[in-house]
Amino acid sequence: MRKFLLVCMLAVVSISCFSKDWLIMVYIGADNNLCAYLNADVDEMEAAYTDTSNMDIVFQTDGMGKSGGGYSDLEGSKLTDARRYKLSGNGNGSNNVIDELPLVKLGEINSGIPQSVVNFVAWAKNNYPADHYALVMWDHGAGWAKSGEIVKGGIWDDTDGSSFLSGAQGTWRQALKDSRDSIGENFAFIGHDMCVMSYMEVVWDEYDITDMIVISEANVPGLGWNYNEWIAFISKNPDASLSEIGESIVDAYEKVYPTTSATMTYMLMDNTKLETLKNQVFLLAAELVNNNGGRDDVDVQICIDNALPMSSGTFYEDFKDLWDFCNELTLSAGITPNAKTYASNIMTMIDDLNPYDWQYGFSGSHGLGIYLPDTGPITVWGSSYNNSSHRWFNDCWPWYDFISGAISTKSNLVSIRCNENTDGVKFDIESVNGADYFEIYRDGKFLGKTLSSFTDRSTEPGKTYEYSVFNTAGGYKNLVHKQKLQTSDIYLNFSILNRYLTTNKINSVKIADMSGRIVYYKKCIGETQHDLSNMRSGRYNILCDGIFRKSVLLF
Repeated sequence: MRKFLLVCMLAVVSISCFSKDWLIMVYIGADNNLCAYLNADVDEMEAAYTDTSNMDIVFQTDGMGKSGGGYSDLEGSKLTDARRYKLSGNGNGSNNVIDELPLVKLGEINSGIPQSVVNFVAWAKNNYPADHYALVMWDHGAGWAKSGEIVKGGIWDDTDGSSFLSGAQGTWRQALKDSRDSIGENFAFIGHDMCVMSYMEVVWDEYDITDMIVISEANVPGLGWNYNEWIAFISKNPDASLSEIGESIVDAYEKVYPTTSATMTYMLMDNTKLETLKNQVFLLAAELVNNNGGRDDVDVQICIDNALPMSSGTFYEDFKDLWDFCNELTLSAGITPNAKTYASNIMTMIDDLNPYDWQYGFSGSHGLGIYLPDTGPITVWGSSYNNSSHRWFNDCWPWYDFISGAISTKSNLVSIRCNENTDGVKFDIESVNGADYFEIYRDGKFLGKTLSSFTDRSTEPGKTYEYSVFNTAGGYKNLVHKQKLQTSDIYLNFSILNRYLTTNKINSVKIADMSGRIVYYKKCIGETQHDLSNMRSGRYNILCDGIFRKSVLLF
């Protein structure tokens, strides 16, 4: 029995001690015509992966025979089923063959559903734990369009009826969020070896589940990313910062496509910055609709027409660079000052988010786009963009109002302030064309609703809370403010020497001994002094309005 326990303990220790710095997971959804490029990218990974001490690389493949030609591994060629592999570090790197035997054979699966992604990531994490987890999504990407389907998404599985992960239907975010949950922490980065994905609609699905994204506004050539360079960089520099890793991926991409019309950028995901950026887009869209005449206004339409398109084709041309559109607004004499302010703010924020982006053939692009159709009103895709499962629409519906040709929207938030004072944690909100009301949440718990101000008096001192404020209008809720705040004792003053407790704007005070027995109770009106001179010496807990506030020692 002792020997068995010792073996178990050694097994646990060995797993803990030998976890590597990095686990790179590549989800290759090649059940389509991109299957022809699968082996070439794996060759690049094999060529770079010679030092296995700091990193594990695992990938899941799914192939297609008819138009994709299948793929090859050590068991054979023209493979079309789904398999999982781990690189050993002994691959040829140039023979167009996966030089590994599959660890798992999955058979025919639908790679275009969330659970297929989640299962792969969970398997990888459970078998190859690491300090940092990165996920690369490999396949077709479409921002908001594919073959006439005006819906955002990626990872197409043609064998299963062109199934794909949809942003509008929520399955793209579900796949990535559930995968994040399966590893118990944010991804270090999510890479997109996919076309036209660097758009607000996509980034909004991902900003809170990864610390960095690497992504392109434009089309990505069939050969995809240059895996060799950046995998070698991480292998040699496992302690490199995310910024350094992001730069290595962008540099590697530029090296293989120096004169190809293409873009690549990395963005460090700062939740507060992304939420502030979204709020500025929210306000810009509302201002353009309510006070500039909407997209049908001549000056606004000129700005839309002049904004840089990031691709070509029937629908792709409607993917516009957001920075460039905002720049057009700031330069137009017919745009309101408020709209120009919001546009200028957005430009500054995008530059801050994209510290290192590269482009060729897209002069004026700044790494982040948005869906901005040239003509309007747009109705053909309405059931997709304003789908109830579409996170971007739910959180920034004035943009939908704007691009669909609306001439009014209920959304003009002006300012919101949150701070602690003698009343508690107070919110002061100003709005015009008001929201139906604002909902206040603390750590996800609903506190109440208001049109102008709200005070939370039920916090505990010295604790950190996260407050969220939602603007509700037209049947939708939009997150307009999020803030972490650490409370203090500023509205609970206590004098130990004089044994007097002073409270302000508290309805009732209870004092309990360490057994929980209530030894003092008093209702309060305004500022109230509590004489505790008759209480025995010892430690007591003070509760205001039934909420624990402070533990004190009376002498």
